[in-house]
Amino acid sequence: MKNVDLNILLVEDCEIDQMFFKKAIESISMKTKLVILNDGEELMKYLGKEIDFKPHILFLDIQLPKKSGLECLKEIRLNSKWSELCIVIYSNSKNDIDVEKAFVNGANIFLNKPNEIDKLVEAVKRVFSINWQYLTSSMNRDTFIMNI
Repeated sequence: MKNVDLNILLVEDCEIDQMFFKKAIESISMKTKLVILNDGEELMKYLGKEIDFKPHILFLDIQLPKKSGLECLKEIRLNSKWSELCIVIYSNSKNDIDVEKAFVNGANIFLNKPNEIDKLVEAVKRVFSINWQYLTSSMNRDTFIMNI
């Protein structure tokens, strides 16, 4: 895509969190294109089609209607077409079991949703600045959870 540095896909069912995330993306001086989906089934249908918009980074909530983010994560990682997709679990959950499941099933980062726009902007900037090629080739638990 011309004049776009990053294609971002957000899967989030809460409209307030969607607007909050969109505001954070818009405040960063980087050319991005953001597509927002509302549930896990919609995500899997979207990724199953031939699409012009190929995301570089997927921000995936765990608690989604119809199909959970963790179920989607497992399916995505089984599909070689999306093996290089960088996946950020973007969740309110601080449950150790959720964090462990996300790590084991191939998420690249676990990001707790900040409740302030400035903290979200900082978190998104950090995610965007990651050298994903390095991170995906040597995932480890020390760098998995992103604290802001």
